Amino acid sequence: PHAYWEAAWWHTPQVENIESLLAWVRQRYNVDEARTYVTGISDGGTGVYFQALREPNRWAVCAPLNGHPLVLSNRDARIDGNLYLGNLASCPLYIVNGDRDPLYPAASVAPVVAAMRAAGAVPVFLIKMNAAHDTRWWPEERASYEAFLHAHPRAAHPDRVTWETDRVDRFNRARWLVIDALGSRPTDRTLPDVNRATDPDGTSVAIFPRRRQVPSGRADVVRIGNRFEVETRGVAQFTLLVSPSVIDFSRSVEVVVNGRRVFEGSLTRDLAALMRWAARDDDRTQLYGAELHVQVP
Repeated sequence: PHAYWEAAWWHTPQVENIESLLAWVRQRYNVDEARTYVTGISDGGTGVYFQALREPNRWAVCAPLNGHPLVLSNRDARIDGNLYLGNLASCPLYIVNGDRDPLYPAASVAPVVAAMRAAGAVPVFLIKMNAAHDTRWWPEERASYEAFLHAHPRAAHPDRVTWETDRVDRFNRARWLVIDALGSRPTDRTLPDVNRATDPDGTSVAIFPRRRQVPSGRADVVRIGNRFEVETRGVAQFTLLVSPSVIDFSRSVEVVVNGRRVFEGSLTRDLAALMRWAARDDDRTQLYGAELHVQVP
């Protein structure tokens, strides 16, 4: 369940390993990209949280069972870098915990789930009554679990994305948003810090410690037709990957960042960009006809 001491489910090599395994399967079988899910039990469930926080782009649903996100806050977990709770909004969550689980009781997970909701995530949180750290409840839960998965195919081009990161070499992408450079700007918005939860006694506590004292950047983007409305904090440059599936290339495209129009005009279909991202993603539903590079004013 832990995977391996030198590469647990919450270490970067396992993110790469799972990506490689998924790529291997998809190259050999006709996998539906819109219905690819990640789930796990106990440490595997905690690993699902890590996947959602780091690299959610492949998954239609992230379903941690009997896991606990606060394991990732433990120094002994040896997490590489910082984690940002708001990134969980990028993957629908189906969470199950037992109320009598001696390791991860549902009552200790509940405050973090409340913080997830405040951060923009919409988790389904199920508490199994009289359940310990096991899955004896699975026969009664299976139908609801599978119904949730089937009801949540992955949207290849969601109209809202949000992402926060403190690095731009990797873990800097949410679907069609790529954060390319960090740095404060005069137009920065005061986007709230969503890294706090409230204990049952009313005490506010940090969820994930900041292991690296480095500034992060966050971008929230809403697409309405051919218009992109962006709010940023600590982001100097980003890229919008533009798909002809949702953008009308025959009409003008507009980008507004922190209340200022930074781009308005037509886009030219870019075959090189299409091929570059198609090779990288290997995803028939997620094709981009152009890249739009944006400097934050």
